[in-house]
Amino acid sequence: MEHSQLCYRVMCWVIGFFSDDIVTHRAIEEFRSVVIPHPLYKKTDSNTVAPFDYFIFGNVKPYKNIPMILRNWAPDRELKIIGKCKNEALTNEINTLIKSGLPKVSYENRFMEVEELNELLSSVTFAILGHEEDAMIVSGTFYHAISYGANVILMDSEYGRSVKEEFPLVHLVANFGDEALSALTPFPREDIIALANHTYADSVIAQQWHNLIEC
Repeated sequence: MEHSQLCYRVMCWVIGFFSDDIVTHRAIEEFRSVVIPHPLYKKTDSNTVAPFDYFIFGNVKPYKNIPMILRNWAPDRELKIIGKCKNEALTNEINTLIKSGLPKVSYENRFMEVEELNELLSSVTFAILGHEEDAMIVSGTFYHAISYGANVILMDSEYGRSVKEEFPLVHLVANFGDEALSALTPFPREDIIALANHTYADSVIAQQWHNLIEC
């Protein structure tokens, strides 16, 4: 995680030093930029799988804080984790935590085809982003999840609060313990999709790019 923070700071310095004009998907303090929203993921027809409650997906890397999530996770709460991990030590840590007392947590260390992922996102209630602060500017995972109406849970951090300010239909938690998760009431899937299509519509993004290019 320390390595991720260092890479983030170096990346921000390089961008700020060498760029004349900067476009980002979120405003950050490290440099001034023109903020243009990240586009949504195009919805495809999918055969939904059986409904389930919690899901972590995407490449498994240290900055996504999966071990931290598992250390707080209640043994009787189900969780699917699917994503390729190329870090053997991290893989072993995740598997050890699951085997040590999380019988309802499953981890599949593999890539997913987009069709399978879309089916899962169409059926899950909550997608979890435990991303470390100061490790990325935005997460494509967030936009993919809301494209399919999944509720997104984020850490109550500067990043999480900035997401909620722009897109109110997300959930912020101080930790991933049973009490914090039990207090969450999911937003209706159709409301999330409607707000996503309004906030991140192609027409909105195209107009903002047009405004920037015309300047």
